[in-house]
Amino acid sequence: MCIFAYISLDRISKKARKQNHMVNILYKSQFSLVLLAIVGFLAGCESEKPSSNSSEAKFKSEIITPIQSLHGPYRVSKVTDGDTIHVIRNGLDVKIRIIGINTPEVYGSVQCYGPKASEFAKANFFNSSVYLEYDKTQSTLDRYGRVLAHVWTSEKKLYAAEAIRFGYGVEATYAGVYHHRALFQANQELARSEGSGLWSKCSTE
Repeated sequence: MCIFAYISLDRISKKARKQNHMVNILYKSQFSLVLLAIVGFLAGCESEKPSSNSSEAKFKSEIITPIQSLHGPYRVSKVTDGDTIHVIRNGLDVKIRIIGINTPEVYGSVQCYGPKASEFAKANFFNSSVYLEYDKTQSTLDRYGRVLAHVWTSEKKLYAAEAIRFGYGVEATYAGVYHHRALFQANQELARSEGSGLWSKCSTE
């Protein structure tokens, strides 16, 4: 009887060990599957990151800061075209000629991409306020009596840099080297090489 009991217990013990072994194998298999799923998910996330080689990523990564103090904010009262706006400064309506950029004309003889450039300006300035950065390398006024300044949007973005970058205007040097000129020229080369805006729609010869 004792021998039978011993044999029965031994069989039960072996069966239990076998079951535990199977559980361990199953557990390890499930763990491996979960681990593979996590690795696959992380790899997928990595592949969704924007390419650092894309021109848009390059532009967004640019750290643009004012060289001189910003003045404002001033409410925009009118958008004349892609390079000229009006602001209310000290209670007066002041016409601002934006430094470093020239956009196609929309008055008189309408030039190629002029309306598009004006639309871009309106999208940035409509019902908004801006900051002005005066440039000591330039005159206070141009020959038409317009105030010369770099214009920063309410979100502190340098308007001319973006307009040139996306082909709404071209870099323009009128009275010697000005602040941000190197950036504007670099953005123009990117726009030209990619055929952005007027660089693919208009004759730029």
